[in-house]
Amino acid sequence: MNRRWQSAGRFIILVFPLAFLNFHDEACAQYYKTKNKDGSVSFSDNPASSILERIPGKETTKSIEEPGKPDLRDAGRIPEGQSPPSTVIPDNPAVNASPKEPAEKKIGTPEDSKKRRSPEASRTPKKESTPSLPQKVAEELNPDLMKISMPGKNWAMEFNFRDFQVEDMSILPDYKGRRIMATSKKTNLILSVSFTPAPRKSSHKEFRDEAWERLERLPFKRDSVKKYEADQWAILEYVVKDVKEIKDVNQKNVFAYRVQEDTWIDFHLSKVLYTAADERLFKEFVASAKVLDSFTPSSADLFGYGSYFYLNKDYEKAIVYYEKALEQEKQTPRLQKKFWIVLVDNLGMAYGLSGNLKMAERTLQYGIAKDPTYPLFYYNLACAYAEANDLDRALINLAKAGEYKANMIPGEKWPEVAADPSFKRFQENKRFIEAANKFLR
Repeated sequence: MNRRWQSAGRFIILVFPLAFLNFHDEACAQYYKTKNKDGSVSFSDNPASSILERIPGKETTKSIEEPGKPDLRDAGRIPEGQSPPSTVIPDNPAVNASPKEPAEKKIGTPEDSKKRRSPEASRTPKKESTPSLPQKVAEELNPDLMKISMPGKNWAMEFNFRDFQVEDMSILPDYKGRRIMATSKKTNLILSVSFTPAPRKSSHKEFRDEAWERLERLPFKRDSVKKYEADQWAILEYVVKDVKEIKDVNQKNVFAYRVQEDTWIDFHLSKVLYTAADERLFKEFVASAKVLDSFTPSSADLFGYGSYFYLNKDYEKAIVYYEKALEQEKQTPRLQKKFWIVLVDNLGMAYGLSGNLKMAERTLQYGIAKDPTYPLFYYNLACAYAEANDLDRALINLAKAGEYKANMIPGEKWPEVAADPSFKRFQENKRFIEAANKFLR
């Protein structure tokens, strides 16, 4: 079962923090990627950075390149036809800290658990990995609206997402906060939305004014500065006309701030080469942005929460959210089929990795009843039986998995059964060796 760590995130985009951006150290100014001479990547809220390389007639004095994107297809983590994620480069020590790793769960006999520790460590994602979900996991009732939520919160933020595409998505350790960056090729707007733990009690206006104090220290002139309140938000806006030697940048910036319980919420919308005709775009977005005080997470939301905790090896929390997602799917199916399969499969593995083999068996049997031709339901069921020292049923399900091998989801890798720690106790068993050889054909 543990071999599945190689593909457990096959539809869960991993965001690799190398050094993390504090969402508020620069008052949530828009960050642009720049590749430095030493090969590292940095972010700046300076509109003269990489955004300008796409503006005709506006050239920077140095070469700015988009950092390479990690190709995860070799690891079986991204389905064919889906783009790899961007890399998020942070630099806040508090955010850079790895999520707290839960105590190791034992499965099967105590002796077997000890033997499996080393292989498991080599197959699990790095504990600092913070997964996010692809943009479209389920068919949304209104695809022009996006809702952003967090585990344990009965509220969410909703806003108009028409014509936007997600560029970066990141999650703070233990899902204490999250950030989304998006762009619109149609309007050339750049959007960032951040949820962060509130370090202190404050009003919306106090949050905004504190952010403005930091923004004022940034080394470029701001014109047409306005501060006002609009519905649920404390708003700050200004225009950056020139940046050093680059003239007529004319970047319009609108920041909105809100304190929601113990969370600071803010968004930043910006556009270079702004004209008066663009004002409508900013007003329409601000009017669409609202906090929903009564929110019930969808199965896609719950699947996302569970997947975060699953990939960070907090299986007990993963089970809570996966179970809720599955209950919703039983009542009203919404997830795309491939994500439904991942939901059931990961839930079964989470039970198995927590030592609850009976629930692992029950979950995987449910998956087989609904989709009897998906091979990895059988494979993980074989792993559960092997953990329980039931070789006969393990071999039956290995054979069934091999029978449906052609039905793997694109992007998945076929398991290496001989190296899977779940079958450690049977490595010298002739029946198992014969079955493993057939399985690999």
